[in-house]
Amino acid sequence: MSLRYEEHALRPPLDRFVECVWFLSAPRAASPAAPERVVPDGCPELVFQFADPCLSGRPDGVLERQATALLVGPLTSSLLVAPSGAVTTMGVRFRPGGLRAFVPMPVDELADRQVLPEDLFGRDARSIRDRLAEAGDDGRRIGLVEDFLLSSLSDPDRPDRPVEHAIRRMLRRRGPVEIESLADELGMSRRHLERSFRAETGMTPMLLGRMIRFQSVFRRLASAEPDWISVALDCGYYDQSHLYRDFREFAASTPRQFLGEPGAFGGAFVSRERLERFFRPS
Repeated sequence: MSLRYEEHALRPPLDRFVECVWFLSAPRAASPAAPERVVPDGCPELVFQFADPCLSGRPDGVLERQATALLVGPLTSSLLVAPSGAVTTMGVRFRPGGLRAFVPMPVDELADRQVLPEDLFGRDARSIRDRLAEAGDDGRRIGLVEDFLLSSLSDPDRPDRPVEHAIRRMLRRRGPVEIESLADELGMSRRHLERSFRAETGMTPMLLGRMIRFQSVFRRLASAEPDWISVALDCGYYDQSHLYRDFREFAASTPRQFLGEPGAFGGAFVSRERLERFFRPS
């Protein structure tokens, strides 16, 4: 598949909460494309589709046609995605915990769900997809999305929250941090920290830390036949079987199976270039 994938940073203060805006396009394939795995990273996505909507579903379920505008909440396991025809898609990738600055409800209510933008952002979201489609070029679409997000941002100048500090610690560490010591450092009980994490990220601190460590694996890969023992140890796993357990949980596959699948579509989201932005502090 001939595919174009590009990322663009947004201006402050949005860059604190949004990793990037991305554009993905591909022509209609001569034959149906095989579904590809999108692995969880803690990042919700606001997606707008201007050509044929993609199909998506769980590895053990049926693929269904997506809406032309949708919010994909934070995933806790892999999602299969396949084009249904030509692809012209724009996405807003929120940082882990970033979506909470724009929506009124706790983010754990959105985990593993796909919802319409108007259900989260209100009446103004109903026409945003059509205005983006009419804009016609990437630059104008970025401007429209920035204006839309700024109008939805509850408190642009809010001070750092404890969860934001904790997430930065995880990203610097490339994986989980000890919850008790983190709670003590933040002056919170463990229970309060975990409750705040669920509300702002959609998951527990330990689960997000494990996802971050799993993402570091793709940043480490440099060949189609990696030394999995070295990869596991370099990324903070106890051993190779420890890494393989995360592949089963987060990718519903083995490492060899994952790397052997065609990756032009889903592979864009675990490229080294994309992960440099993911691990870059906000």
